[in-house]
Amino acid sequence: AQLLTAVLTPLAPIITQFAGLFGQLLTVAIGALAPIIKIVADTFAQLLPALQPLFPIIGQLVGAVGQLLAPLLGLVTLALRPLLAVVGLVAGLLVKGLGAALNFLIPIVVKGIVAGFNWLFDVLLGHSIIPDIARGAIRWFT
Repeated sequence: AQLLTAVLTPLAPIITQFAGLFGQLLTVAIGALAPIIKIVADTFAQLLPALQPLFPIIGQLVGAVGQLLAPLLGLVTLALRPLLAVVGLVAGLLVKGLGAALNFLIPIVVKGIVAGFNWLFDVLLGHSIIPDIARGAIRWFT
């Protein structure tokens, strides 16, 4: 409870500001949608007497679809089980292949990076630029 208070207390002004902005947005949205909702409601009220005879038919249709849905879902499940096994096998092969590829590529990349830094060290410090600058500066001052 103390941790929650410690986290929420600094956020309270932000939450308050967000709630105010959301309230303003909601007010504008409701104001903009109110005429549209009224038109839809009025239209539905006019159509309702014509639609009432269809309600029993729609009820029977929904019942029939419900009776067909259970066996259909059973068939879909039976059809998908082998497919899921194949997907699992393919995913396993991809993971193994990706692991093998990474095991092969990572040492090559690391060796390339190390070789690049070795070359840079050799050019800058080993046989060239910085030692030559240091020797030249010492000779110039002495």
